[in-house]
Amino acid sequence: MRSYTHVKIHPSYLFITDFLSTLPDRFVTEGKVIYEGRNILKLYTVDGLELVVKRFKVLFWINRIAYSFVRKSKACRSYEYSLKILEKGLRTAQPIGYIEKYAGGLLSESYYISMYEKDMETVREYVAENSPQYQLFRKAFAEYTAKMHEMEIMHIDYSPGNILVKEQNKDFIFSLVDVNRMKFQRVSFQTAYKNFARLSTSREALNEISSHYARFRKFDVKKFVICTTQYSDNYFRQYAFRLAYKQWKRENHSWFTQPRFRYLYYRQMSSFFWLTQKARAHFTQKNYALYNRYIKMYDFRQVLHPESKD
Repeated sequence: MRSYTHVKIHPSYLFITDFLSTLPDRFVTEGKVIYEGRNILKLYTVDGLELVVKRFKVLFWINRIAYSFVRKSKACRSYEYSLKILEKGLRTAQPIGYIEKYAGGLLSESYYISMYEKDMETVREYVAENSPQYQLFRKAFAEYTAKMHEMEIMHIDYSPGNILVKEQNKDFIFSLVDVNRMKFQRVSFQTAYKNFARLSTSREALNEISSHYARFRKFDVKKFVICTTQYSDNYFRQYAFRLAYKQWKRENHSWFTQPRFRYLYYRQMSSFFWLTQKARAHFTQKNYALYNRYIKMYDFRQVLHPESKD
């Protein structure tokens, strides 16, 4: 099966066709790395434009088949969803184009190219704690999110790292990034509070944001805040277990004895009334040791502390 490269360029930026056509060959050696993890982001200056190029993680063979014949690539979705967001009147980085490389008829690499969002930062600091200095931000952010949802735009990975902000003329300007996972549909009460799950490790900050949001959407405020808190707590509980397991796995322990199972077992045994006080204390002590060794560093919401009402 043949190998080829597909390049899609926004009509307004055809003058950088040569750069995009040769980008896959020069990506490894050129450009300034601004993020390196699962995906790699690099900054380029081309004909006076500051561009961000995102190379998506190399796919496993099963995903290569899926993205070749069943689903659009992440690069393609990033481009098309960015255009759709802009059409609806919200802000995201101006899409420039995307590149898909195929080897043996299957997708092997993909790149998304957009304009660089200058003078903007993620909202991490603003939502990390219930700081009084960010009260105006939290209300503005809640209103922005409500407006976005009413436009039937929902970012599936609505987390602090994927939302940019800058203050301008005593107002807050927001922009969405990493937009390959989006849904354009009605956002119901239930869908909305689930979308808030990853926003903040601070219950107080999240409660304030969700209460403002509920008022803007004319939802039952008390019910919405309770549902948001419970769902977010559960998200951070599972997240802590997942990261603890990775630590456990790095130490070559068995899957069957991973922290999640042991934590639940020790917790259950320490609460059994038919055990002696000494036996319950033994299991409580083992749970503390397990928590401090593997879970505590990842329990950002402190939902798994041995003394919590989990």
